Amino acid sequence: MLSAYSVISSKAYKNGMPTLVSSPIDGEIIGEYIPFLESLNLSEDFFRSKNLWMLTDIKKRKEALRKFVKKLEDNSEDIARLIHLEIGKPLIEAKTEVDESIGLVSFLLKNGEKILRRRVRTPDPFWSTKKNYVDYVPLGIIGVIKPWNYPLSNSLWSIVPALLAGNIVIYKPSEHSCLVGFKIYELLRDCIAQDGVINIIIGDEYAGRIITKNNQINMISFTGSTETAKKILSDSNGIIRRYQFETGGSDFAIILDDLSSISDVVIDGLVWGVVNNNGQVCTSIENILIPDKLYPIVVEKLVQKMSLLQKNKDFGPIQNPQQLNYVLKILEKQIMLGGKFLCGGTVEGNYLSPTVIEFSNKVNITEVISDEIFCSAVRIFNYSSIDQVVGIINSGPYGLGCSIWTADPAQEEIGILCQKLDVGIIWVNDVNLAFPELPWSGRKKSGIGSNLGFESLLDYTAPKAISIDIEPITDKKDWWFPYD
Repeated sequence: MLSAYSVISSKAYKNGMPTLVSSPIDGEIIGEYIPFLESLNLSEDFFRSKNLWMLTDIKKRKEALRKFVKKLEDNSEDIARLIHLEIGKPLIEAKTEVDESIGLVSFLLKNGEKILRRRVRTPDPFWSTKKNYVDYVPLGIIGVIKPWNYPLSNSLWSIVPALLAGNIVIYKPSEHSCLVGFKIYELLRDCIAQDGVINIIIGDEYAGRIITKNNQINMISFTGSTETAKKILSDSNGIIRRYQFETGGSDFAIILDDLSSISDVVIDGLVWGVVNNNGQVCTSIENILIPDKLYPIVVEKLVQKMSLLQKNKDFGPIQNPQQLNYVLKILEKQIMLGGKFLCGGTVEGNYLSPTVIEFSNKVNITEVISDEIFCSAVRIFNYSSIDQVVGIINSGPYGLGCSIWTADPAQEEIGILCQKLDVGIIWVNDVNLAFPELPWSGRKKSGIGSNLGFESLLDYTAPKAISIDIEPITDKKDWWFPYD
């Protein structure tokens, strides 16, 4: 069994009783962790670690992270199996998460030095003797608080760019994915020669407050629910620092009426967007807008496909008891708001059968979509015009992702629709794909700042302006004292 320990400062904290970790698949014990609730000790040694890593040449930082990529590759099967057992997602999806994580780190190693390089800014000709530059310097100490649904990739989205940019990291994985979180920490610790550069806190939200309440933390990168993001801001009690949040979503799929016949392939894509990772995805399809003329056939095919999905092959369990309780309340509320189950809606143990919920045009759609479902269930609505579609999506409280399904992705109307939708990520004829070169960000209650993309790496730095006058100091400048 794994017994976790903290390496904040040079002291290993072992507080409280060990907590056993069981797989949501079959209840088998797969490990244990020990929570850490000590106050964060930002000692002199800790700050020395920060300064040493900040001053380490980026080529050496890249070398350490290349070793980490190699460890991910060499241990990919074991890591995927650990994700599968601890989270409950199908093994093939766990393997995909490992592969995508390797791709992300490799992308940053290939492009990071170019992104972070000094930039020359040419001044107005009036300032002909000035040479102006911008350096991108590390922020310092980054608190990384991450969820359980993508325990490897979501964590590395923040940890790797933070480290590459020269920051040190205090990492708190979810208590529901602490075994994967500790594996990340172990592999990074073994690759980075300097002590105190990568640190871990194990525990629940009270352990997370070790990060949120500390005014020495220069930035907090968080992925999780909108409500937890609000708690982080409240716990921070006005601390001025950078925040990067990727929070909730209630994403839509839009079926355009140019799809004169709905093929099984389109339905396969929609169903995957709903049920992938058991629907426990911030950008899963939670709502489908269907044109009036296609509504009957889409509903028929959707219900048929959802009903054929197999337990532990296509979908797994709800990950933890708290999430199961949340899902039961949400499904109950959907019925109270006027929803009708066309398939699914039943829970056996901690498995939810894939669910389609139909709503009539008489319901208040804005109220219905205000809840993030976060399970293998989808709400369906019909529409009569694109203006109605835009109004429905933009009226909701979330604005993370959206997918558009069309027979002609090159048509001009697609570009116009993309501009009108108040969301951060749009896919056309696919869904829930993350690319390391594209920013992953939300609007409204879905977040602040970006993960991924060039923009994300720069988020872990502060721009430092440097202006050099290249002429020797011989003559007084016109703007110096004494005035003429």
